[in-house]
Amino acid sequence: RLGFVQRGRLVALGTPERIKADKMSGKVIEIDSDKPTQALELLKRSRMFNDVSLYGAQIHVVTKDADRQLFSIYHLLTSEGISVSNMAIVPPSLEDVFISNTRENEIVEGDVR
Repeated sequence: RLGFVQRGRLVALGTPERIKADKMSGKVIEIDSDKPTQALELLKRSRMFNDVSLYGAQIHVVTKDADRQLFSIYHLLTSEGISVSNMAIVPPSLEDVFISNTRENEIVEGDVR
């Protein structure tokens, strides 16, 4: 069993599979690009997604409508001269779930940064 603690409060408890199923809001799109830092900032500024974060050298975008967003992401990045070598919908990692859950709790609590 695994638990997520945020600000001293237990916000999730269960097996990794159960936490992923219960706490992940949306799907994860993983993007490989030639300019990950610039792509990350551009995707964040677009405010089109639930969450955008760097995951190693790849970008993870969390969105409820991943299938439709693939084209939008590709167009947004390539229109700014950022090459996309691979983009796919992938299963969420525990880190994706934790970050997404933390951000959602911050929004609910009114502590958006």
